[in-house]
Amino acid sequence: MTTRRKPGDTRASGKDSRASLIVGRASRLGARREYDPRLMKTILSLLAVICAIVLWIASLRSGIDLGRMTDIGLISVLPPTFYVALGILTVSFCVTVHRSATPMPLLILHVVVLIVIIHATPTILYGTLRYAWAWKHVGIVDYIIRHGSVDPSISFLNAYHNWPGFFALSALITDVAGFKSALSFAAWGPPFFNLLDLGGLLLIFTSFTRDHRQVCLGLWFFYLTNWVGQDYFSPQAMSYFLNLVVLGVCLTWFRVTETPSLSVVKRWLVFDRVANLFHRLVFDDAAHVFNRLASSAERTDSPSLAPRPARRGGLLLIIILLFVVIASTHQLTPFMAILEVLGLVIFQRCRVRNLPLLMTVITVTWIVNMAVAFLNGNLYWIVQSIGHMDANANSTLIDVTTVSHGLQTVAFMGRVLTASACCLAFLGFLRRLHHGYWDLACVLLALAPIPMLAANSYGGEMLFRVYFFALPFMAFFVASLVYPSEEAGRSWRTPALAIVMSGGL
Repeated sequence: MTTRRKPGDTRASGKDSRASLIVGRASRLGARREYDPRLMKTILSLLAVICAIVLWIASLRSGIDLGRMTDIGLISVLPPTFYVALGILTVSFCVTVHRSATPMPLLILHVVVLIVIIHATPTILYGTLRYAWAWKHVGIVDYIIRHGSVDPSISFLNAYHNWPGFFALSALITDVAGFKSALSFAAWGPPFFNLLDLGGLLLIFTSFTRDHRQVCLGLWFFYLTNWVGQDYFSPQAMSYFLNLVVLGVCLTWFRVTETPSLSVVKRWLVFDRVANLFHRLVFDDAAHVFNRLASSAERTDSPSLAPRPARRGGLLLIIILLFVVIASTHQLTPFMAILEVLGLVIFQRCRVRNLPLLMTVITVTWIVNMAVAFLNGNLYWIVQSIGHMDANANSTLIDVTTVSHGLQTVAFMGRVLTASACCLAFLGFLRRLHHGYWDLACVLLALAPIPMLAANSYGGEMLFRVYFFALPFMAFFVASLVYPSEEAGRSWRTPALAIVMSGGL
């Protein structure tokens, strides 16, 4: 049965027109979504990542013969598909990071895949634990599992027994998980710790800038230039991550953005009379320039998050607990952390003024009460190393004339990579400064590890460790060379420059 519409009845026609209008809007909205260029670019970037992963897996399954490996290393036997995968990932990342509307998780995914390709490849191909010191660390964990404690007075590897935090935690994980030994997971130390560092680095970089391009490119360059190899199953790897978290909390929630005046710096250093005499006799003009520069606030595009009192107390407790773990885990990292936080406090980049003093008390307390046995047998060479910066630095460098041609190439490329990172970071700092950003906190943290060269040789590794601790902040400035500000780096030349730099590094 049908119902006729009366000529004067407009209700039905109004409903029809509204329905057609809704359908028309929905169809136009669906069309816009279907042909959204940003969505298509995101899908293409995701497909590039998937393609890189597929090629990487294919390269591992191509029958790599480790017996043909030369003294250059694993790269001598990797198939071309491995490098094609890295190339696709690099191009995709540099193009994707250049787009302002790119989702942050997609950029982080690129970095995660880079970490997996670089650091999981040796673990998968070798099938066993690499690096001799890692085996010793597994032995200490086994000792704790067997005896239930450490022996600080033991004659062999007594440093590990005096700073057992990492080994005690590893023993706990081994026992709880039901593993026979730490060998069950120790080989995966490099990819695991590098993925952990990603969180700490992200916390630090976002405190410097809100530009996601500079943040993610800084992460990218960190993993391209981190060749020191301190990310294996070791106390250094864990304490390094904890140190990044401590710095990230200080820079994010306890950051001071005002540039300090000269009078404030002198008051903090407690040398008013000496400094006044010094400036009157020598650097009176320089002091005038400093005051002029300090009269303006430091330009920054990242807001300071001042926590409420309750949250402030909780964050301080986190810092203290993390540093206690650091002080009980590693010999060197506590001193690096003290220097870093001390620089932030002296130049008023951190609000917690007593934090360096508290860190020093915790470190000294652990050494005096728990590491006495180590000091009794090693204090003589520690004292002998103090003040000899040249000797401490040169002890790191080997005589390349006594090794094979392949090892000469490896040593030379390591030095070239280090020099390249330092030069690019300096150029990035200058370009960032040209755009009005002081980045005083980042500069201080990049320079803070250098005094340790005058303190100790650290078994010939101090120069490596100085580079290692300064690298996050150098990587930020390397990224600043490409993206110095949110307004800059919008042309097509910018991703091309990032691709060339990434390929070279």
